[in-house]
Amino acid sequence: MKERVAGYVSDKDRYRWLGRVNENYGDLLRNKWFFHQFFGHREIPTPTYYGNYHHRRGRWIDGSRLCSGEDILAALDNSAVDALVIKPVVGSGGNKVMIFSDIIGGKLIDSSGRAWTAGELADALGKGDYIFEEWVEQHAELSALYPHSLNTVRITTLNDGEQALPWAAVLRVGTAKSGSVDNWGRGGLSVALDVQSGELGCGVVSVKHLAGLPESTTEHPDTGCEFAGRVLPNWQTVLDTVSRVAALVPGLPYIAWDVAITEDGCRIIEGNHRPDVNLLQVHGGLLTADKHVHWWQEHLPR
Repeated sequence: MKERVAGYVSDKDRYRWLGRVNENYGDLLRNKWFFHQFFGHREIPTPTYYGNYHHRRGRWIDGSRLCSGEDILAALDNSAVDALVIKPVVGSGGNKVMIFSDIIGGKLIDSSGRAWTAGELADALGKGDYIFEEWVEQHAELSALYPHSLNTVRITTLNDGEQALPWAAVLRVGTAKSGSVDNWGRGGLSVALDVQSGELGCGVVSVKHLAGLPESTTEHPDTGCEFAGRVLPNWQTVLDTVSRVAALVPGLPYIAWDVAITEDGCRIIEGNHRPDVNLLQVHGGLLTADKHVHWWQEHLPR
């Protein structure tokens, strides 16, 4: 109980208990195809789903095969898709995510400027199971912080049976170390974010990526863009959207959402079933407000 009294969720409690509250419904968040099939058909702003790649069973959204380089090329030729994100159907931490921000003449251009042929892409995907989805263009203010990754808000919600309460939030921002993804575990920044106002604070990197970087910073180490004191655009839209979406599934009382802020509002990129809380608690303990402590006491062992 000492960790809880101090206001922090301990690693022991996070691993042993926090993920279990979603146990019967967790596949809606673990499996990205399930996520698209459920949330993508309920007027929820999510990235457009294009299809599943698999070397035997893959299908583009129109029902055509998506099992080879030839299939990928045909699907792109027959659609208006000009950018693409590819993710493992089950995965986390930005691992094996491929981002192609431009498609020109049948070649897919990644964040480094490399042009991939469809055959090279199929070889890289191998026998894995992948989702093909829309590349989301973020708000100009988020791109100014770091333009080479989609910089997303990680915001957690707690459903107490009456409403879905925003618990805590950070802004994840990519760096030269994390490359085309914003994941904290890959070297991205976790920027403190006031969940009520949307105001940003200081940014930190994970200890394992700290070499050569300041422990805490008010500006981006690569772009020099200052973020402390900024208020994120469309913040009330983010709060309203995650509260509405979280209330759709009573069997998911604890969700960590990754949200992209766009010029016209926001997109729910994905929900996380059993996420790391370190990138949140590096800015302070999660168990400080009475309403959050009450939820914890109601849902988890004392």
